[in-house]
Amino acid sequence: MFLETTRDLHIETVDGMPFPPEDLPTVRSLAGETVTGLVMAFRYDARETQWLSVNAAPIQLPSGERLGAVVTFTDMTRRRQIEEERERLFAELESTISAIADGILVFDTDGTVIRMNPTARTLFGLHTGNGMTQLEERITFPLSTTPEGPTIPVHVLPVWQALRGETVHGLTGLLRPAGMKEIWLSISAAPIRTAQGRIVGAILSLTDVTVRHELQQRQEDFLRIVSHDLRNPLTIIQGHIQVLASRLAEAGVNGDLRSGVEAIQRSAKRMNAMIQDLVDVTRLESGQLPLELHSVNLREYLQNLLSRTELMIDYARISLEIPLELPPVRADYNRLERIVVNLLSNALKYSTPGTPVLVHARQEDGMVRVSVTDEGAGIPPEDLPLLFQRYYRTKSTRTKEGIGLGLYITRLLVEAHGGRVWVESDVGKGSTFSFTLPVKNNRYRRVNE
Repeated sequence: MFLETTRDLHIETVDGMPFPPEDLPTVRSLAGETVTGLVMAFRYDARETQWLSVNAAPIQLPSGERLGAVVTFTDMTRRRQIEEERERLFAELESTISAIADGILVFDTDGTVIRMNPTARTLFGLHTGNGMTQLEERITFPLSTTPEGPTIPVHVLPVWQALRGETVHGLTGLLRPAGMKEIWLSISAAPIRTAQGRIVGAILSLTDVTVRHELQQRQEDFLRIVSHDLRNPLTIIQGHIQVLASRLAEAGVNGDLRSGVEAIQRSAKRMNAMIQDLVDVTRLESGQLPLELHSVNLREYLQNLLSRTELMIDYARISLEIPLELPPVRADYNRLERIVVNLLSNALKYSTPGTPVLVHARQEDGMVRVSVTDEGAGIPPEDLPLLFQRYYRTKSTRTKEGIGLGLYITRLLVEAHGGRVWVESDVGKGSTFSFTLPVKNNRYRRVNE
């Protein structure tokens, strides 16, 4: 009784309310009641709260006369702190899951959904009031990898891989719920493990990529139009103009007529190059331009490239400084040619005729750095950060041929190889365009993988 009536002691219920004096265990046991496992909070002024589990029982003679009461206290402060921390973490987890823009589903070891956030409910057309039974019925919506493809049974979805200990990233699937619009999803899954590594469930994330998929479809439609519907008539034009040029040459026709035919040939060739640029950009941006990587000896490769392109490039102006001991790089032969030819063509086009263009290379930090240096007019500093962006052209180049995709394509191709590209320039002195490629045995990650 002394402990319960101490002035500096405040006794509270588990809800933080003052404990009514008539409900105190000692009072109740003195009245003949037995109290078991009553949780109480004992708080002294300016001290930490102590949580106790209290048991009390009356002491009485066989005749029923009460002599007093016995009260026992078990300190459960630590357990209470652990429970409160668990509740706090659970609330934090719930808030985090609810705030995630992706659909999140949590499964137990039997593959039963035990939690899902609001985004997931929206994806499956569920409402907050739906019970778990309804949820289980709705979660069996068929998934497919293509609109016409076979459905994927729930038992082979990524969650089962996760429950086996596997991690799944970015699997594309098509959710086709009855009476609802098709939804393209990017699906990832991972096991939930204890600190000892035991799997106690799995988590599944669903990202709605319908808009992105529609954009990809439009890209593919655009690619088909550009590569087929535009290129086919252009091919016919080129074929007929070549025949016409041959006939004029055989007949010895010169003058305006022949100049006009040659102008048509140049324009058709330029248009074909622009179409190819558009096709390549679309494929690169959508990850549809795979690389066939090989070990490439740069010294031999560049020498051979200049020999093959001698008719297209002013070979006499170009000097190669490639060390004999330079290690081979890992690259796609055709894509590397596009990179080098783009940079050499720009260096020759935008520098003074007759001035040299130097190609040199060196190894640095597991990569090989290749640089193309010219003695042209240079590039203004304000243009340098924008030079590798799509369709960007400096003021000095807007009168030249092209649509501003050459350097953008160069950047995409270099990055697809796992390298980077940049430019250094001094106005009035010239520019140096550099790019890196991984050494053959160097481990790297391609950016489009």
